[in-house]
Amino acid sequence: MNGARNARHQMNSRRLLGMACLFLSATACQSGRGGDLIPAEGQVEGVPGPYCNGSIHLIGGGVVADVSGRWYTRLSANGVDLQVRYRNAGSRSVTLRGADFASYRSPDRGEPTEVADITGMDLSDDRTDNDDATKLFEVHEGNTAGEVTIAPGETRVLQVMTVMPEGVRSIGGDQTVVAIVPMPTGFARARFTIDSGLI
Repeated sequence: MNGARNARHQMNSRRLLGMACLFLSATACQSGRGGDLIPAEGQVEGVPGPYCNGSIHLIGGGVVADVSGRWYTRLSANGVDLQVRYRNAGSRSVTLRGADFASYRSPDRGEPTEVADITGMDLSDDRTDNDDATKLFEVHEGNTAGEVTIAPGETRVLQVMTVMPEGVRSIGGDQTVVAIVPMPTGFARARFTIDSGLI
């Protein structure tokens, strides 16, 4: 009995490590600097996200979105990872494109490299049917047309990785990062400041 339980625990640990490297490979799996994004002054704070410094609440077209994130700089590459929790409070389904996410730190724009639907994922239990994300957008695999449809009353959670062009100046100090978030009414902007620290 204990042997089976230990085997399941080891399996879950391997899945957890694999998913961590999948979504955080640009930050946690290699040395660099980074930190959580802090909602800028004047932004409406949303429900707590996976990062330590809070989220920003956006509303548009009957959909609410809570956006949190983390920045990193490694070698010549800079990027911003976001988690966006959408909830459709309207009466109609809405469809959003993975390609429409971006991050911005003047004068540099970070384009999405990967967007995944992680709704319902739970790597802490013994189940295996809730371990996998659904890739909506993945540049390296040529999948750039993915969409997510959110039905009325439904909540979807998306994990977004954006990377800025190589060679741009390093993120650091007290600066502003803007997350570009697709909404039914267009593109919303969530404005953060940088919390610097070691990854």
